[in-house]
Amino acid sequence: MSAASFDLYSRFASAGAVSGLIPTDQLRDLFPNLRLGGSADFNHFWLYSGISAFVGRTLGALGVDIDPHMAFMAQHALLLLMLLLIAVRSYGWLGLTAVLLLIVASPILWFTNKVHTEFFTFVLVLASVMLIGKRSYALAAVFLALASTQNPPFALLAIVALAFALPRWRKEGLSLNEVCQTIAVVGIAALHPLYYLFRYGVPTPQLFAGGANMSADRSIFMVWLVDPDVGLLPNWPLGILILGACAIGCRHLLRGERSLRTTLYFSVAYLGINLFAQSSTTVLNSGATPGLARYATWYIPLFFPLLYLGVKRCQATRLLQVVGGSALLLYTLASAASYRPDQPESYLEPSPASAWLQEHLPGLYDPPIEIYLTRYSGRAMSQTAALRAVVGPSCDKALVIPGERAEIISPPKCGLDAEKIAPLLDELATGRDSPIYVRYDAQKFKQHLEARSHYSMARDSYGAKLLREGWHTPESWGVWARRERAAVAIPCSTSTLAHQPLKLRLKLAAYMPSGETAPEVSVRTRNGRILWSGKATTADATTADFELSADDCANGGAAKLVLETKPVRSPATYNASADTRPLGIGLVSIDAQ
Repeated sequence: MSAASFDLYSRFASAGAVSGLIPTDQLRDLFPNLRLGGSADFNHFWLYSGISAFVGRTLGALGVDIDPHMAFMAQHALLLLMLLLIAVRSYGWLGLTAVLLLIVASPILWFTNKVHTEFFTFVLVLASVMLIGKRSYALAAVFLALASTQNPPFALLAIVALAFALPRWRKEGLSLNEVCQTIAVVGIAALHPLYYLFRYGVPTPQLFAGGANMSADRSIFMVWLVDPDVGLLPNWPLGILILGACAIGCRHLLRGERSLRTTLYFSVAYLGINLFAQSSTTVLNSGATPGLARYATWYIPLFFPLLYLGVKRCQATRLLQVVGGSALLLYTLASAASYRPDQPESYLEPSPASAWLQEHLPGLYDPPIEIYLTRYSGRAMSQTAALRAVVGPSCDKALVIPGERAEIISPPKCGLDAEKIAPLLDELATGRDSPIYVRYDAQKFKQHLEARSHYSMARDSYGAKLLREGWHTPESWGVWARRERAAVAIPCSTSTLAHQPLKLRLKLAAYMPSGETAPEVSVRTRNGRILWSGKATTADATTADFELSADDCANGGAAKLVLETKPVRSPATYNASADTRPLGIGLVSIDAQ
């Protein structure tokens, strides 16, 4: 990037055509070690952008003007077309079916319309896997070499692919095509290290400019496959199904398919090289997907041989075709809905599998610190400097971070007062100078605390953390519901309520246009049992008094209450103001005793 390039980028970013672009100054200083004079480089990703620039310029020369984003999408379309042609040519229509399933019924679908290298890497690796299965080793190595321009470890895999061809070359010699392909592999794989070697004196910038560390903790070796938050398998049920089917009848599947066994050997090398390389990263909770880490998508192409054989075997009987086809269709529709491309990026909240595990079996798995810290605090790593501890959803497990830190994050349902639990958590982590997971008896832990008796729903108050679905943003007085049904979660203890019910008082308000009657309001449990019903008024806010029993508190230490209001009104509807928000019931506070 030169000064002129940064100027062009600044104008492009200010136009607002693409959301999420970082400011020019921040981009310029992103990798200070990769700056020479007025120019700047980045860790990688140069060929992916270069191809799109070429596509855009070519179309422009032909009179088709497209913006940069559409140039990347044109590249994606060409990559997809190439992949489908390889599938049909090498494996027929069944191979095409398997490829489409790996795209539409997997997390890679989310990347299809993103300017991101994961789709580029996915296509190149899947093409190489298919070609290795057909003994086109040199051409497969070309695709792996292309992938290495974005991620250098793929250069080693290109060498592995060429090694598979050696026995045949010794017997039969090399064809002209294979000679050209081998030369291309060496030339393409050398581009990345040679560029940075001549510019900065290092073969790869990741270890020089940040982003990787060869002395990283190797205990994270398998997180990209098995971690409930970032791993592929817990977030891709089809992958587990494919492996399960292979475990049951892999010998039967491979019968008569000797050419595909080499692909499985390649998969072993692929796993070893990439898992080792990825465990060197300094950014474990790598996002850019609605859930799992982007690194996890690198392993989806390895499932092609097994999926292809499974689809092939389904042709054996009509029953398998109907049952298997229907099941795959239903799964594909569900998966496509989960990973549809219009979803936002999400890597600051736990996956459903992770949330269940940490709530019900917290002692079974302690995630890497970065993953737990960001997912269960809801903050990026750059925003966690002040965190002293993060309590998990089980309420009896916490990640404690030593040092002069102040803030403790705890789920509202746990009912823990941050100021009071701080010294207790510190005591459990005594003598540690690095983050540590601690476990404790949640009920005994609460005995040291004074139970909260008043929850204000005003902005920035503790009570606002109890709000669940159906609310507008809290205001200085409290919060409005934005629809007929809105929910809150009240911290409670099943054992305590078994001896004495919890008395609650909800202070309610309602929007009442002049001349209109007060709305009907009811408070129900999660099971639909009515706890209170009546009318809410604006004058001297209405109070709703009722009691909670142990049965109401059976949802992991919190009682979910649903507030229902009819009708829901908008001030603009009555020409009272320009406020077009639908205003249901207003919740001012909750008192417990």
